[in-house]
Amino acid sequence: MDKGKGKEFIIDLNDEDFDYQYDSIVKTESDEEAILVSDKIFNDLTIEDVWKMEFSSVEEAEEFYNLFAKVTRFSVRKDDVKRDKNQNIVSHKAQLNAMRGVGMGTSQIMDYMVQQSGGYNNVGFTKKDLYNHVDADRRVHLRDGDAKGALAYLCGKSEMDPSFYYKYNVDEDNHLANLFWADSTSKLDYSCFGDVLAFDTTYRTNAYKKPLVILVDINHHHQTIVFGCALLVDESVSTYTWVLETFLDAMNNKKPLSVITNGDKAMRKAIKRIFPDSCHQLCAWHIQRNAFTNVHVKDFTNHFSKCMFMEGTVEEFECAWNDMLEMFNLHGHKWVTDIYAKHSRWAEAYLRGYFFAGMKSIQRCESMNAYLNRFLKTRLKLFEFVKPFDRALYILTEVP
Repeated sequence: MDKGKGKEFIIDLNDEDFDYQYDSIVKTESDEEAILVSDKIFNDLTIEDVWKMEFSSVEEAEEFYNLFAKVTRFSVRKDDVKRDKNQNIVSHKAQLNAMRGVGMGTSQIMDYMVQQSGGYNNVGFTKKDLYNHVDADRRVHLRDGDAKGALAYLCGKSEMDPSFYYKYNVDEDNHLANLFWADSTSKLDYSCFGDVLAFDTTYRTNAYKKPLVILVDINHHHQTIVFGCALLVDESVSTYTWVLETFLDAMNNKKPLSVITNGDKAMRKAIKRIFPDSCHQLCAWHIQRNAFTNVHVKDFTNHFSKCMFMEGTVEEFECAWNDMLEMFNLHGHKWVTDIYAKHSRWAEAYLRGYFFAGMKSIQRCESMNAYLNRFLKTRLKLFEFVKPFDRALYILTEVP
């Protein structure tokens, strides 16, 4: 047989007892390294043998591949690929994954694909088919556990980003309890702008109603920057303590000079425990809203705000406060008494001299929640939540 010419062969692919051999010459990267595949049974072929093979046509390669699949007992099929009007290849599966990755709903995806294909008759499947496929894909991810899927995604991030940090703990039943993560951009931003830390836990958008904590600040352009995120099992002192300890571990134990929160008592205790030297300010916006809600006296909120933001001394604040109580006859009012007990954490007269980067509220957190709503749907499973959430933060921090 001449080099480069193959010998004719007839093989019954239904004969499972036949010891298949591809009796032809297949050229490698150099003629000197030509391999006579007939000398090797398919099962004896190495990866190196296959990588070196060259074929004169796609059909010849396909013939070899199908035969190899038959011999080694794995199934093959051609991918379902379509072309648009410009002859660009369009893969429905790739499109579906990309659209789901940015938070598009199944119905929206179907409408887009129908429009792209030029009608329902051209898309190649029904809306029910699409819903069934999405549901099946979700079940595949859930097969090894929802939490494991989320952790696997974060683990993959850490392999691509060596500075990526994530940590979690489990409860007594070995279920995921708390989860924290921060990427390299967040860690770099904190090293530069981490003097102030603002966060709250009012946002819930997952199937388990786990509180979501987003730790933010502003940079030198007054843009919101994210230092880290955490999904919590509850809002207890021990949970907040774990979050702040983990945050410190991620940020090389650099503590903020100042912290702004919404006034949660458990959060306050955790801050005193982990950041004992940090100045803790309560969100001015929340306090003003609560003043309006709890004290139904005309003009009280305006006078209260003047006391809160007055540019005077501590003595001048105390004098203005007592004048307000006399004016509205609020001595003994429960909410007024309770909020005064915290005045060192919200009155400008007591906070003057501490650095807060111009922030007086956690409105940045509230704005972040509104932004995330564009990417996240309600009642998401953890693995469905983490990926679009991560993409939303990437767009916020990386896309101009």
